[in-house]
Amino acid sequence: MKKIMMTLAAVLCCAMTTTVFTACGDDDDDSKPDTTDNTSATTPVYAYVNFKFDNTADMLKYLNIEIVYQVNEEQPQTFGPLTDKDVNSENVFGLESAPKIPVKLTFYRKVTVKDEYKESFASLEKFDYTNKVIHSYGLYNADRKLIPGIYIGDTPGIHGEAPGEKMLQNMEKGIFDNVYTVTFDEKGNKTFTNKNPKD
Repeated sequence: MKKIMMTLAAVLCCAMTTTVFTACGDDDDDSKPDTTDNTSATTPVYAYVNFKFDNTADMLKYLNIEIVYQVNEEQPQTFGPLTDKDVNSENVFGLESAPKIPVKLTFYRKVTVKDEYKESFASLEKFDYTNKVIHSYGLYNADRKLIPGIYIGDTPGIHGEAPGEKMLQNMEKGIFDNVYTVTFDEKGNKTFTNKNPKD
């Protein structure tokens, strides 16, 4: 009987020791939850917009083309008149912007006939033109790192040929005068409008 009691005591002692060591082991293996705040990495602070205005060789040769860019109600910035040096190999002029949101961005193109061609422009047999615009946009966080999700907006445009006289009529109709407005609210939601002032 004494032997059985001693054996039972030994078993209990081993069991308690195992429990203590197991409990200690569990404490060591506990992985603490990740309390790092990752929301700042995905919180929009700045809005990225890239506008690309298509041109043609005829437009660059015969027309004064100016691009106007405005942030909110600030003083507009004017680029141009454009020359071959201002466009890429495809005759595209691009404007990039990344202001703080909320923000309203306005882009438009002003087109007039160059002084040296005013008398002869109407007699041109063929003039190649386009008013196509492509814009891309995205959102930056506070570290100015692009938040995943970039979107391309391809604005339908006219690309064709016309005699100089017809081209003057097209210009009178304001086919190049579209005003593009992009707004971002404080959450980064985007609104895009494309309006001709003569409509």
